Amino acid sequence: MKISIITVVKNDEQNIENTIKSVLKQNYKKKQHIIIDGNSIDGTSQKIKKYSKYINHFRQNDKGIYDAINKGIKKADGDIICLLHSGDIFSEDNILTKINKLFYKNYKIVTGNVLFYKSINKKIVITRIWKKKINFFNDKNFYLLPHTTLFLDKNILKKVGPYSLKYQIASDTKFILKLSQMNYKYIHLNKYITYMKIGGISTNVKYVFVKIIEDLKILYNYFGYIFLFIYLKKILSKLTGHFIKKHKKTVNQLKKQLKELNEFKII
Repeated sequence: MKISIITVVKNDEQNIENTIKSVLKQNYKKKQHIIIDGNSIDGTSQKIKKYSKYINHFRQNDKGIYDAINKGIKKADGDIICLLHSGDIFSEDNILTKINKLFYKNYKIVTGNVLFYKSINKKIVITRIWKKKINFFNDKNFYLLPHTTLFLDKNILKKVGPYSLKYQIASDTKFILKLSQMNYKYIHLNKYITYMKIGGISTNVKYVFVKIIEDLKILYNYFGYIFLFIYLKKILSKLTGHFIKKHKKTVNQLKKQLKELNEFKII
């Protein structure tokens, strides 16, 4: 099966190259990397063009991150679709191979664990982990599904429809809720799939209030007067990821992956 990886970026020249290299380093051959570049003006576009032979680069205006994602989905011709935001990297070079094997077992929705990190004075700091094994997926536990590791059968995307442009930041919440109401075969791969570098719109403190309001509106529309209870469960599930024990082995794996990306050269 062919896997299409969609990356949305605007003015992120410091991080985009690692994301591109992470896809190129994957040992799975049948892949397509689509980059929707929102007319970056900081040098991002120039860095992307260095890899033009290996990626599909589209430089154009958009109405925000979800509009850009929708544009990427329309251009994807893979059997499996996933997102990999600028700055994020796959945890291992064989992640796509493992994902493909699950789809051959007739799974239609696949997710995995996420590690959030930041770099402070060249020191890697883990800020949060998303490591919750989910045995089933429906609208009662939708908030446990890590959107950033979501791999979908493309046919499902056609039925779910595009991401709503009504919401600036929380459209993924509405998308996952719609997906949770469909009875597709699902599996959670209980291992880190993505190392996510914080600093994007969803993790930016400036947008926290906007996200809260949008989440509450979406949850009210779906759950009525128990929406506050649902929101509280969602927040509590995220908070547990901040209570991090020392993960020396995981930090070393992340450092190793970043070092290999820094040294990676296209032959």
